Amino acid sequence: MMIFLDESGTFGQAPDANAFCVVAGYVIPQCLLGQMEECLRRFKAGTGRDEGAKVKRRDVREEHYLRFLAELSDVGGVGKVAKSVCGSPSAR
Repeated sequence: MMIFLDESGTFGQAPDANAFCVVAGYVIPQCLLGQMEECLRRFKAGTGRDEGAKVKRRDVREEHYLRFLAELSDVGGVGKVAKSVCGSPSAR
């Protein structure tokens, strides 16, 4: 099994009322790793990124991102996301 995790946001209380944090995971059998890597390669190429470049969601168009997620789903992995609001109640 291959397990990929990523996080983004503010972990801990933040003064911004709109602050949040997200943790996402993707699990795939190792035998499907090549197919997943090909999806990632196409996604990066389609957004003008080098293969080794890190891609931030805010830097790509939604249509590219959604196509990438659909392709990952077709490969057969399992993705899960957890989100939490971290903004200060006094800032709301």
